[in-house]
Amino acid sequence: RRKRLIAAEFSKAMVAKHRKDSAAPLKCSACVSGEADAEKERAVSKSDSAPDVFFECAECLKQLPGSSFNKNQLKKGKGKHRCRACVETAESASKDSSAEERKRNLAELKENARVVEVRGTPAEKAVA
Repeated sequence: RRKRLIAAEFSKAMVAKHRKDSAAPLKCSACVSGEADAEKERAVSKSDSAPDVFFECAECLKQLPGSSFNKNQLKKGKGKHRCRACVETAESASKDSSAEERKRNLAELKENARVVEVRGTPAEKAVA
């Protein structure tokens, strides 16, 4: 049997898209990120950059072959492109911080609901 996911498992854009068109497929954030990772792996494997051309990463300052950069980063211009490793590190740090913030917000909401349940008025309880 399939597990039912809560709304927090979906991005706001995906939920809005599904509300607008209920026939549109609804994908959770984990599935979307999994597909993105698979796409990155495919892009790395079929890299068409010339390996003998070297670029400097703006973040780690290493001279790396063109295959270590994706097309979007190379289009940014000299001194602005970052290697795949630096981009992945920045993305994972961003994911971790947003996940921590969601956990803090959820804990705060649960605490507020508990406080209202204990000493709130009937109107406040209805809202919580």
